[in-house]
Amino acid sequence: MDISVFDAIISLRAVMRHNEKVLRAQARQLKMSPVELLILLFLQRKIDRRHAKDIASDMRISKGRISEALDALEEKRMLSRVRNEEDRRKDDIVLTEAGKERAKCVEKEFEKLGDDIYDGIGDEEKAIFAAIAAKMKANVAEDNPKEGE
Repeated sequence: MDISVFDAIISLRAVMRHNEKVLRAQARQLKMSPVELLILLFLQRKIDRRHAKDIASDMRISKGRISEALDALEEKRMLSRVRNEEDRRKDDIVLTEAGKERAKCVEKEFEKLGDDIYDGIGDEEKAIFAAIAAKMKANVAEDNPKEGE
């Protein structure tokens, strides 16, 4: 293994662990699970992908955990499920006003986290990193044909 790859993985792991620590603390404070918070953010940002299967796939979290979190969020009146008119087998998952407000609060905390993580990093570097991270995610996607080779 190339040492630069190892260093990059260790650095990414440190950033993710810090992110998870902040997320867990925020979830405790809001009496929610970290997955519930992530779902709120996902739904606020992903207008075109609002089905449980899409959330599970995009977030790389099991369908079971997503389903449990969606049930909890629905119980907390943070989201509702609406029958999809084009495909009646699917429910569209929609944030309620309470869910939108909570998502805004969570997003503000994520922005603070981003300020910490991106301290000293310029906009061009952020854009490059985002593009690289998206490619890395695609490279390890479950449906990537390269993975079975």
